[in-house]
Amino acid sequence: MVKAVLAGLLVVALGLMWTNRASVVDAYRSGEETTPLRLGGVDLDVASTAIEPSPYRRPAAPDSSAPAQPVVLGLGAEPPEIDEPTLAGGEARLIGTVVGPDGPVSGAVVRIERHGDQGVATMDAITGDDGGWAIAPLAGGRYRVRAWLPGLLTMGRSEVRFVAEDELATFDFSLWGIDPTPVIELVDGGPLYEGLASPVALVAGWRSVDADGLVVTNPLVGAPITVESTAQVEVLSAQPLLTDASGVALVQLRCVPTPSVDASAPGAGGSLTARLGTIESTFVLPGCRPVPEPDPQPDGGPDPDSDQPAVPSPGPANDPPTGPDPEADLDG
Repeated sequence: MVKAVLAGLLVVALGLMWTNRASVVDAYRSGEETTPLRLGGVDLDVASTAIEPSPYRRPAAPDSSAPAQPVVLGLGAEPPEIDEPTLAGGEARLIGTVVGPDGPVSGAVVRIERHGDQGVATMDAITGDDGGWAIAPLAGGRYRVRAWLPGLLTMGRSEVRFVAEDELATFDFSLWGIDPTPVIELVDGGPLYEGLASPVALVAGWRSVDADGLVVTNPLVGAPITVESTAQVEVLSAQPLLTDASGVALVQLRCVPTPSVDASAPGAGGSLTARLGTIESTFVLPGCRPVPEPDPQPDGGPDPDSDQPAVPSPGPANDPPTGPDPEADLDG
């Protein structure tokens, strides 16, 4: 009997606590003033605290049709400005002269570059009739200076120097000329194999100094080139060879094996002479190499790590196909 009475009192107490909790929560959500509640000798009051607006801003939601992008929270401050590289801000002066093989060079370009934390600032000066030039006023710092005459004259290496804020710095340059005579060069096409045709590239062009002082090779387009070889190689291409838009002419050569000559000996591969008008160039060719044997595979399939096709195993299924001899075009 006593246990039943105690259980009933416990249920009543729990129900009263739940009712008071619901009242407190509702009052907090509504922000209304609440009446003091009493539970078990404890006074409960509800109060709300105002929250200041956030100093942060959230970007507008992206278009739902675009891929979702991560949300970036940040203050509304503008990004700091980055100073541009400059030559101003000091009393430094840069002067000098430019001479060439025939004396002072008029119309040469002198380029100064100031290298700083913000990057590189550049300025050009043009030499006068006496080859002289000057740029002022300038900020102090690390300078790189070089000179050239477009098309004809250049220098081997630029000069780098630190210049003080009020310094008078002198840079004198001697330029050397570029030979504009056309030249023929051979591009290494790799080894030559016995009895196989191999392409070799000849490049025809002439050198000049470009607008930035760099030595460049200009292609000779449609230039007729004739070639002549020694006994170790045979020329298969029809002559004359005509260069393409890049100044390149391809010539097919076939290496003729000479059993009595060591292919690794210097000059064993013979030579190739190319002529363009009065221009003539001779190139030493590598010696003839035997055609490498392909490595057979256990299953007769191709080796994925080899450029050579696998040797098929003997049998009716692997008999050679009928048709023209692949060597016929080389002999014809």
